[in-house]
Amino acid sequence: MPNYEAIADLHRLEVRPIRFGEKNSLGPRYLRSLPIKECVNQVMSKRPPDAHTYSITVPLEAGFGKDVLNYWDIEAISQRPDFPRA
Repeated sequence: MPNYEAIADLHRLEVRPIRFGEKNSLGPRYLRSLPIKECVNQVMSKRPPDAHTYSITVPLEAGFGKDVLNYWDIEAISQRPDFPRA
């Protein structure tokens, strides 16, 4: 069973403005560290277009089988029967 209390890092994909002579800078921006269940709830509370820009970096020991969860992973986790509800 996954550990929903494990601390994870919440990230949001963002595009930084281009300055003259520079390439477009696209990448995840660190937002905060929270328990996985709180990260999932925060992402799922966002509007659908915005929610797709979030990801969660989790420790492998948390039991999710990967260390970076994208939106589709987060949505699937939120619908699991063992996911803790508010």
